[in-house]
Parts: sequence; C-alpha cells; structure tokens
Amino acid sequence: MNSDARSAHDKPVPGSTVTDAAGQQAKVTSCEQAQDSFDVILQLATGTALRLPAEMLAPADEGNYRLPYSFAAIADAAPAPGEKTDGVSHVIPVIEEQLQIGKRVVETGRGIRVQQHIVEREEVVDEPLYEDVFEVTRVPVDRVVTDGAVPSPRQDGETFVVPVLEEVLVVEKRLRVKEELRITRHKRETHAPQTVMLKSQQVSIERFDEKREMGGTTT
Repeated sequence: MNSDARSAHDKPVPGSTVTDAAGQQAKVTSCEQAQDSFDVILQLATGTALRLPAEMLAPADEGNYRLPYSFAAIADAAPAPGEKTDGVSHVIPVIEEQLQIGKRVVETGRGIRVQQHIVEREEVVDEPLYEDVFEVTRVPVDRVVTDGAVPSPRQDGETFVVPVLEEVLVVEKRLRVKEELRITRHKRETHAPQTVMLKSQQVSIERFDEKREMGGTTT
C-alpha cells in the first residue's frame, strides 16, 4: 500500500494504545514514513521499542488498535548482530491469506408466479344412513282411574306407552242416612196387691204301737 492509498486519518496517532493477541498493551510513540507505507514505533511495558508496519494494526474502539500477534512472539524478530538498530527492534511481518466465508441476501428481481385452479371430479359415495321412524297406534282402554292412582308414561320393550287422560262427569244415586231411632229398654218394678185362693192337702197318719194312737198332720 502506498502513501497515497492510505489517508492521513489511517495513520496511528501517537499516544494510541495497541493491544496484542495476548492482551498486552503498548503505546504508539511515533509514526514514520517508510517507502510506500508507514512504520509505527511502539513502546512496550518492558521499555523495549518495536517498529511495526502500520498494515499489521487493525483499528479498534476509541482510536486504539489491535495486533493479531503477541509481543512475545515477535520478540525473536530482532535484527542480526552488527545491524544498526538505533535502539529500535525491527519486525518483519509474515503475512498469510485467510479465507473468510459469508453470505448475504441479494435481490435478483426475479420471482415466480403461482396460479391456482380448481379441478372437479365425480365420485360415488354409498354409505348407510339410519333414521328413527315412530309409529303411533291408538289403543282404546276405557278404564276408570280409582284411588287417585294416575298412570304415568312407561317403557314396554321397544314401545313407549303414553296414557291419554280425560275427565268425565259421573251422575250416581247414593243412600243418605237422614235420622236414627234409638230404642233403649229399662226395667221398672211395680206392686199390685191381689187376694188369691190357694189350696193345700193335709194327710193324717195313724200308727198302732202298744195300743197307743199316734196322729199327725202334714201340710
């Protein structure tokens, strides 16, 4: 990427925070022009300074950046012995391409048209149907209801019997006791003096004993 392709606001601002893959943080001390890109000078917490290409940093929130590598992993990218470093470690990035797969909805402007129509056909259906048929028969009875026993509807097998009642006027002759004659017998004692002639017989008996005469009278 050349300097013209990268705008000024893409350059990391000194003082921004860079967080590596291990969660360690470093401060951006400066951003320098390096051929077709920018180099970022980082100050680690250990005091070590690192020079990284700006392309290695990914924007994060609030103007900060993320590094997809750990500071410890790139510590081995130190310059060879005898190379002038000016106290700054140079990092040579190892870049690989990664495939990211995604999908999105795209309106193509093409659609389908669905038409619906009704098709009629004849079909014979022969299913048994049941119905109840009631036969009403009038049977003369002509029976007088006695003792107030009013008959109620009853079930006689498959026949339901419903008595039909009516009131009739009855004229009859009855004997009525008009009065009673009460006869009571009482005993009564009465006296009626009368003179009555009575007869009696008298018998005389004679005995002879030692020439003595005995006599008596029996009434």
